[in-house]
Amino acid sequence: MNHINFYDDPFQAGCRWGRSLRRQGICLARPYAALLTEERKAFARLCLPHYEWYAPALLKEMKGIAQGNQIDFFDLFTFVSTMYCFTFQPRCTCIAWRKQNRAWLGRNSDFFSSLSPWYAHCAIRYPHSLAFQGNTTAFVEMEDGMNEAGLAVGLTMVYPTIVAPGLNAGVLVRCLLERCATIEEALRFLTAVPIASQQTIMMADQTGRIVLVEANCQRVQRVESTGFLVATNAFCHPDMQKFNAPFPVDDWQAGLRHQTATKAMEAGKPVEEILAGRHGFMNPRDVDKDTDTVWSVVYDCATRTTRRCEGSPARQPFFTDESLPR
Repeated sequence: MNHINFYDDPFQAGCRWGRSLRRQGICLARPYAALLTEERKAFARLCLPHYEWYAPALLKEMKGIAQGNQIDFFDLFTFVSTMYCFTFQPRCTCIAWRKQNRAWLGRNSDFFSSLSPWYAHCAIRYPHSLAFQGNTTAFVEMEDGMNEAGLAVGLTMVYPTIVAPGLNAGVLVRCLLERCATIEEALRFLTAVPIASQQTIMMADQTGRIVLVEANCQRVQRVESTGFLVATNAFCHPDMQKFNAPFPVDDWQAGLRHQTATKAMEAGKPVEEILAGRHGFMNPRDVDKDTDTVWSVVYDCATRTTRRCEGSPARQPFFTDESLPR
């Protein structure tokens, strides 16, 4: 994974990173050029006002990245803002649990092995925002992370049967990390912001609370537990199941991953072992399909410490990650 440290001004931070990559001969436009259809560009134009209102610092960062890397800003924005809305890339398992009034969140990120050179671990501290560390497969959006207040957040994608202009899953996770200290604050944000994609968002905080949110442009439904919660790539709440795909999809055995994690948690197995697949199927490695677990992480909200694995935990060890900005 790449390691990125963003600080001070979002535009300048983005510009530094974009220039650094350009000096290495890396053009960020190459991985997504084929995805920039007219349909996605039109959708991005409708999303832009929502980003200007709810995520202006993120736009500044993207403009800096585009300038530093000498690529078109709107092309970069189109790629980021339409993620999770036009293609189905099922991935990831989230587990949150409580014990003795403490909360943890664990997550496997499942994606394409060949894109590993683009994956990044980020430590970000901007003025007037909460500092956080997070992990991403795509530039500025975040797929999991924990902030200095001890709020941990992780997403899983759900097949996009309905979409609308707004913020997508990865941008929602980043906004939560930057501006919310508790789950209560995060829930208020999620019920106020326009949501573009379909996703689950798992959260744990320093108060010992754990909540799973299943959300799309029409509904935000939360599930709370005093034990544990599991999410993969489908809605499970009775009020949300109607939004699941009405036809078979290749969801990288999301149902089996959910079943494995649930049974192992009920049996009291260690979460790092569960994420590593030692208690049943969890890691969708398939050389022909180019799929694998590309990183794994466990956040301890009480101590604000992180255990992280760069690669599949089935083959790579976890280590203590000290990169959370303070």
